[in-house]
Amino acid sequence: MTIVARKSFIILCLVLLTALPASCHEGAVVLVLSGGGTKGLAHIGVLRLLEREEIPVAAVVGTSMGAIIGGLYACGYSADELAEVVEEIDLPSLLADPAPPSPVPPAWDEKRSRPLAQISLDGKGLRTGPLGGLSGARLLQRLSLLTARAPAADFSNLPIPFVAVATDLETGDPVLLREGNLASALRASMSIPGLFEPWNYQGRLLVDGGLVANVPVEVAHSLYPGFPVVAVNVTSTRRTRGEIRSMTDVLDQTLTILTRQNVMRSLAKADLVITPDVTGLPLLEVPRVEAVAALGERAAEENLASLRVLAAGAPPLARLREPARAAVLSRIGLEGFPPRLEADTRERTASWVGRPLAVEEVLALCGELGNRDDVRVADYRLERNDGGLGLVLIVERRSPYELTFDGYASNLRHERGLLFGGRRQDLFQEGDSLQATLLFDAYWGLGLRYRTEQGEGFFPWEVSLRARKERFDTVDGATSEWKSYALETGRQYPGETFRWGWSLMAQRVDGFGGEKDYWGPSLLFAWDTRDDTVDPTRGFTLRGRLWWVDLEDLLGRVTYESTATLAPNMRFFTLAGLEKGRSGDPVHAAYLGGEDELYSRGKRPLSGEEALWVRAGLRRSWGRGWWGSLNTEFFAGWGSVYDDSWNPVDEAWEVGLALYVPGQLFNARLLATYDDDSEVTFGFTLGTPLDTSRPIP
Repeated sequence: MTIVARKSFIILCLVLLTALPASCHEGAVVLVLSGGGTKGLAHIGVLRLLEREEIPVAAVVGTSMGAIIGGLYACGYSADELAEVVEEIDLPSLLADPAPPSPVPPAWDEKRSRPLAQISLDGKGLRTGPLGGLSGARLLQRLSLLTARAPAADFSNLPIPFVAVATDLETGDPVLLREGNLASALRASMSIPGLFEPWNYQGRLLVDGGLVANVPVEVAHSLYPGFPVVAVNVTSTRRTRGEIRSMTDVLDQTLTILTRQNVMRSLAKADLVITPDVTGLPLLEVPRVEAVAALGERAAEENLASLRVLAAGAPPLARLREPARAAVLSRIGLEGFPPRLEADTRERTASWVGRPLAVEEVLALCGELGNRDDVRVADYRLERNDGGLGLVLIVERRSPYELTFDGYASNLRHERGLLFGGRRQDLFQEGDSLQATLLFDAYWGLGLRYRTEQGEGFFPWEVSLRARKERFDTVDGATSEWKSYALETGRQYPGETFRWGWSLMAQRVDGFGGEKDYWGPSLLFAWDTRDDTVDPTRGFTLRGRLWWVDLEDLLGRVTYESTATLAPNMRFFTLAGLEKGRSGDPVHAAYLGGEDELYSRGKRPLSGEEALWVRAGLRRSWGRGWWGSLNTEFFAGWGSVYDDSWNPVDEAWEVGLALYVPGQLFNARLLATYDDDSEVTFGFTLGTPLDTSRPIP
């Protein structure tokens, strides 16, 4: 046969194979999905084409983002379902860590961002962290919820065999994660050094698998011999100097340089390489999911004929399908638990032994443990041997000592300064904590808060002591200064969306020519349905605090905030509040403007017996990444103060435009307002206010 005839025969075979119905495919391909940050969303498009053409997937091997997409697909998610899941993910809130409890009363100030700097120390005073910018605790929680869909607790029994690749930080060796807790394996595989803390998985400290095998083709060949390996490569190409314009660009370029050799070596061994055109896409931004997925689908479409040829010549799919092993629990182990928590957990889980493992119960317990103040991360792993299936619950507790540094600056308010804080855990009993803060601004502030242990069936007690020198300038030109000392003790009753607490509080005020004492019971509550406490896209929060002073006057503040999404990048927000104070008492008066109710009245707020305000507006998001989001806001606000008979005393309104960057790593706002006095105010805020507690100390 001549060369021309041979080529014609090959082309004819390809045409015939392309025309074959999907049901003729007897074999399947092994997919290798590379890392690449949010560029890895292109993997969804490749999976979508394989589903449409009914080309079976024998197994998936993934690294970093490829591991997350591949692991969820192996759980049973379709490509379209994956696109929906990713579309709903709020990346900034998912990557950001929960802010530590505020050391400045009131304790439920959830708008606090993470401190500017934090250092963790062990019992000997040696530094223990942080080991990365983000712990990824929220990411693990979301992955745990998503992977709960898997039909088996051990991911070695997934409908599609799956392997995640990570790197051992101590030895530099590749680590193949093939069984156990899928969510934890995915979290380990995408631990980008410097950005995320390394992940402790089955006794090894792991980081991103891309450092050793960003496109793990060799792994796929060794684990699934005889099956054709199709690599989907979304790794970055080297950027020019002009293309390096941000911190994430530097990180992306660094990872590209580090992984280039292992990527090129691996791609040469693949039976087919699909390379979506993701040039120019960011590493950790939030692009339109469908737009990126379309790039992957288009690249797979261009290689459809080759995909069909490879699948047709592959071994039967049944060769990799093994019957799932029964997951009857034979033992439970605990790691990292302090004595009392260990005893409580053993008692709670004793009934689990001897019956099939219920993943929902494990996830619920890990979620509860992870919400404790003294626990950073709660996780689990599975161990299987001749004795049966073992469950090992793991908690990583907060360090015994923590030091924090924070700050706030604004030209709209008097409060601006620096805050130094310290936290000691396990001071008198297991799980308790003592926090101390020192505030430096135009005046000064000092706070101490002790909290007892928390756990199932009992609720923590709190004792706080705080001192503050304060000053208020009102709109009528009056200036008041005083020193306040407060002692408070009470109990909290936490819940998933609603929580409340009570306390007894005593206060001494030194000013106005003498000293005066106040005391009385206090009630606080919070009802929160928001999807994110920092930059919500939907939901509302209703929170309040009431103080019955001397059992005579009721003081307090109740606020409501809601967000509704009008379009993918457009949100409507409303804020409203009511404050009850004492008009003749500058310490406990109701002030309007001092806590951003009206930006233009920040330095000289209105004051009265009662205050009522509302603000509403539209917020447009222009881009969301790991650092937060860039928003523009158009808003309008109104407020009024009243006397003790609810007769209006004074009112104000304003309209404004703001550039807003919320986030737990960075929180800033630039704004311009026009108010009822025909004045234009230009302002800025940077950070989170350090001490906002009016009218209750």
